[in-house]
Amino acid sequence: MGDNDIRFDYDLVIQAISNRSSHEYSDLHLPYVVEYRNLIIKKVAKRRDVENAYIIATKVTDKLLEELEGESVEYILIETTKDQCFEYLEKDDSRSDKDFWRDKIDDWFEWYEGYIKAVRKIRTKDKHIRSLATNLQTRSESEEKVIEGYFIVFNSETELWSGAFEEVAPGALDNTLNNDIRALINHDTKLVLGRNKANTLELKVDSKGLWGSIKVNEKDLDAVNLYERVKRGDVDQCSFGFNIVKETTDFRDDGTVKWTIEEIDLHEVSVVTFPAYDDTAVQARMKQKEQLEHRKLESKKIKLKERLNKC
Repeated sequence: MGDNDIRFDYDLVIQAISNRSSHEYSDLHLPYVVEYRNLIIKKVAKRRDVENAYIIATKVTDKLLEELEGESVEYILIETTKDQCFEYLEKDDSRSDKDFWRDKIDDWFEWYEGYIKAVRKIRTKDKHIRSLATNLQTRSESEEKVIEGYFIVFNSETELWSGAFEEVAPGALDNTLNNDIRALINHDTKLVLGRNKANTLELKVDSKGLWGSIKVNEKDLDAVNLYERVKRGDVDQCSFGFNIVKETTDFRDDGTVKWTIEEIDLHEVSVVTFPAYDDTAVQARMKQKEQLEHRKLESKKIKLKERLNKC
C-alpha cells in the first residue's frame, strides 16, 4: 500500500469498535461494520487524492456489488483450498474455538462452489470486440469441410491508437470455454457458422492462444460461400466478442499505456472481412486512460503540496 491508499479490513474494524480479539466473529457488530464500509466507498468515490482503495471481503455479496456500482473496480480473487484453510486454522493460536471455525470454513466453501461462478462473471457492462490479422485456413477431409485457425493470440500487443496498447494474457480463457460460444460471420448473430455446445465449433487453448475449428454446414449457403472465400484467400481474418472480467493497466516509462486483459468471458468468435477495433472500444479506452491520468495527476499535486508544507 502507498501513502495515499485506503484499506478497509473487517477484522480490524471489529476490533476497533468492540472488545473482540483478532478473528473473532460478531453478529452484533456486523451491521455497523458494513455501514462503515459503505461510507468509506462513498467518500473515496468523491475524492481525487486517493490513489487506491482496497476493500477486503470474505464474499463479494450483492450488497457489496451495489455499493461499488458505477466505480472502476478490479476484483482480485485470492484462492485458497479448504485443506489449506484447515491447516492455517490449526496453526492459528488466535482462534481458540476450532470447531466453530471449522464449521465456518465448511459453510463458506459450500457457498463458494456456486457463488464463485457468479463472481468470476463480474464484468464491464459493454460487450467488447477485438480483431486479429491472422491466417484462417480451410481443410477438407472425407465429406467434411472445416474452417480453422487462431482466433486469439496471447502476449501480442495491439496498438489501439498512438501510444496505447492492449494484449490478452495466457490464462485469460481458463474459465470461459464452457460457455455457450458461437462462431459467426462478421459478428452477425443471424449468420451462425457453428456452436461449441452442438460440437460444430471446437475451441482449445495452447501456448500460442485460442485455436478454433468450425465444421461447415454444406446445406447453409452462407457458410459454404464463406468456406470458398477463405479457401481462395479472399477472407482469412477473425474477431472475437467478449466481456472483460479482469485486467491491469500499466503506464510505462516511455509514456505509453498498456492494458493486459487477464480474464475474459467469451461469447463468440467471427470470421470477418475487415478486422478492426470498433470505435466504441477505443473511445472507452481513451476515457479510462483520461480518468486514470487525472487521478495520478491529482495525487502528485497533493504530494507536492505536502512536501512544500514541510519546508
